[in-house]
Amino acid sequence: MRYLNYLLIAALAISVTACRSVKGLEESGDYDRAINLAVRKLKGKSKKSPKVVAALESAFNKAQDRDMRSINALREEGRSENWERILRIANGISSRQAKVEPMLPLVDKDGYQASFNFVRAEEIQSESREKTAAYLYERAVRLMEESEKTGDKRLARNAYTELNKITDFYRNYRDVELLKREALFLGTNYYMLEVTNNSNAVLPEQFNDRLTRMSTEDFNTSWREFHLEDQGGINYDYLVRVKIRDILISPETVKERQYDESKEIEDGFEYVLDSKGNVMKDSLGNDIKVPKKSFIKATVLEVYQHKAALVNGDLEIIDLRNNSVLKSETITTESIFDHYAASFISGDKRALSDQSKQRLGRSPVPFPTDGAMLIDAADLLQPILRQKLRRFID
Repeated sequence: MRYLNYLLIAALAISVTACRSVKGLEESGDYDRAINLAVRKLKGKSKKSPKVVAALESAFNKAQDRDMRSINALREEGRSENWERILRIANGISSRQAKVEPMLPLVDKDGYQASFNFVRAEEIQSESREKTAAYLYERAVRLMEESEKTGDKRLARNAYTELNKITDFYRNYRDVELLKREALFLGTNYYMLEVTNNSNAVLPEQFNDRLTRMSTEDFNTSWREFHLEDQGGINYDYLVRVKIRDILISPETVKERQYDESKEIEDGFEYVLDSKGNVMKDSLGNDIKVPKKSFIKATVLEVYQHKAALVNGDLEIIDLRNNSVLKSETITTESIFDHYAASFISGDKRALSDQSKQRLGRSPVPFPTDGAMLIDAADLLQPILRQKLRRFID
């Protein structure tokens, strides 16, 4: 019996707390939160609390009255930009009514039927949606015209945002898709890469191609487009210039040297003798013997070939709108050709190191041409350029 009383008291306390919380939200003017909480409390209940029903009724009707007064006030102001706000309010009304409508008729356990002030939100939404789209369209056109006149790309980007809002209301509204493409073009910063040779050397034809062999997707963003060459018909905002300043190619060098390598190896074994010259035995009666060590030597003739190509330059970002250098940084790389050939002269090949063994049998090879060395240098410089570009333009 005592346990049952505890349950009844707890249930009553929970009921009172729920009513107080819904009522409290309603009295503080937080109508939609009060509505949401009340709907959760009432859903699925066969016996609905009169206090929660009353609080829901009051919060709903007060919210409807508040929103309709706001809509009427905004209409009376007669400002086109108000339609977007009216639409948001109308959407809120529609959402609120959709929560309560499935519960109608709403009758509490004492038989009281709540009365809710529904409005034709669909008509307000349709009108405000149409007029909001018209306002956003006109505003976007004005922003794009101003952007084209002043060169301010932020205006075109704002226009793009406004046009995107229209597509939330209408899939195909006038020429919005065309205007979005134009706004995207006006609002994008365009970068072009240029490689110039300011050295006294002649670069091979493939040098530029190998140096700029990269994906522009590494640098493109929503409002930035990077081109590896002039596309034509675009007024570029920034020029990324790779200026080759110095090219130094070393003479072809051949060096010969003869060297010896030695090693201690195990060369058979020898018996351990006692003081009388007899072979000593272990505990099992076996002869005791130890490895026999000896030193061996080999002589090798080595031919070393060397050539290097050093490329120095500068990476610059130039603002073409005022022809000013925004950033500048040195870039450099070196392509190196090293080749070893070796031949065995005399001695014991077992004395050779692994490195010498690998070089045996190799013959001297023709040196790479200056052009080939420079193409290799371009391949080495390309990842350096790509890394610096990311840092430069981000």
